[in-house]
Amino acid sequence: MKFISFSRVAIIIIIFTTGCQRRPSLQVPLLLNKHWKFRLGDNFAWAGTDFNDSLWDSTVLGNKERPDLFNNYDGFAWYRTSILIPASLKKERHLKDSISFFLGKIDDCDQVYLNGMLLGENALTAVYGGYPDSNFKNMGSAWDIDRKYTLVTEDKRIHWDKLNTIAIRLFDKYGGGGIYGGMPFIAINGLWEYITIDSSTFYAVDSLYHVDKNLIFKNSMTGSPFNGTILISATNAASEKEVYVKNYSITLLPGDAKKILVDLPISTDPINIEVLAEDKETSLSLITHCLVPYVLDR
Repeated sequence: MKFISFSRVAIIIIIFTTGCQRRPSLQVPLLLNKHWKFRLGDNFAWAGTDFNDSLWDSTVLGNKERPDLFNNYDGFAWYRTSILIPASLKKERHLKDSISFFLGKIDDCDQVYLNGMLLGENALTAVYGGYPDSNFKNMGSAWDIDRKYTLVTEDKRIHWDKLNTIAIRLFDKYGGGGIYGGMPFIAINGLWEYITIDSSTFYAVDSLYHVDKNLIFKNSMTGSPFNGTILISATNAASEKEVYVKNYSITLLPGDAKKILVDLPISTDPINIEVLAEDKETSLSLITHCLVPYVLDR
């Protein structure tokens, strides 16, 4: 009799959902780790482009851990920097519709200003001309949330080929405070920031003792369809023998999602699954590798 060992499946599912590898962006981003100014306190004038912060303390960002700038202080603090954002960034990407500011994690709450105008609060991008929320510091702590603020490239808050002032108003509720969690940067969003492959659904065993797995492909672009091909192949990890291969043509309208069922034969060995998605217009491709569970004979 064949059955799935649930304890082992649980382990493999964790590997599957956390171990999928996507090809990283090829664009070299604008790094934001250097030339920051820092000050404890609070003053809305500090968001402005013409404010002179030369007497503030200098610091760098990009630390995985929170730097000890607050020294047991709880309350407001500001970070400021200026960076030239070249219009040439848009030429390096097929999609030129949006730009993202990746700021790492901010402990606890934040309001971010770009050239004196609100860019976003607590990981939510603000609309153009939006006003800061006076209650932003009263939300539940957002200390472990990555801050990514995305604007369309035509947004007037961005000054292309000029210096842009980024000011971060931070509120620390308790404990340590600051900006941490990795390298902050600016980048134009590419195709694969919009086309996603969700492999988080659970496995099932059908009546034919096949392992069924749904992969969900989604297009989160607002104005462009995705037309491409999907090649799904699976290989026995022990014998390296190919046990499954299927090719699909797929069209995803903006905001559309489609489900593809992968029907794998049950195996006593782990099976490596590879998904190759290719855009017909640009020939850009995305490769995802995952591990599927194995079963035991008893």
